[in-house]
Amino acid sequence: MITFTIAIDRPKVEKKTVTSRNIKQLDHEELSNDLKAIAIEPSPNDTSTSLVEKYNVTLEKLLEKHAPLRARTITDRTSAPWINADVKLQKEQRRQAERAWRKEKTTVKRQIYQYHHKRVKKTINNAKRDYYRSKILSCSTSKALFRLTSTLSGKSKPTPLPIR
Repeated sequence: MITFTIAIDRPKVEKKTVTSRNIKQLDHEELSNDLKAIAIEPSPNDTSTSLVEKYNVTLEKLLEKHAPLRARTITDRTSAPWINADVKLQKEQRRQAERAWRKEKTTVKRQIYQYHHKRVKKTINNAKRDYYRSKILSCSTSKALFRLTSTLSGKSKPTPLPIR
């Protein structure tokens, strides 16, 4: 078995702005009172479309009052190709164990968290190994293998000749 370590640069992460509302923190009673207080008076020359538009505008104002839009900048990371369902499950269990440990601060909870932490590391290493092994085994020629190693190490150079 051959093992090696490649020092490659991480891809640059993109930042994007996301807007959302905190619907979970709504005061339902106050919102209900405001909804009951809505009085849209239809005029004789209003169409059904204009009434719906008035109602939507009023509801939008209420929503903005009770749960204003909040803009956040997040980092958009692409998932690593070796992350599979098993890795995601292990990470979720580790996060649950960590939250339990941070909440109670007991030795037993800490040991459970450490167990899950080690298990996640092992699962990720196995997933990486299997991913790269399948990539290498899928190379049918030495040219494809060298191209793969160049790609993995970040050494991709443009072709000197024009492509027809």
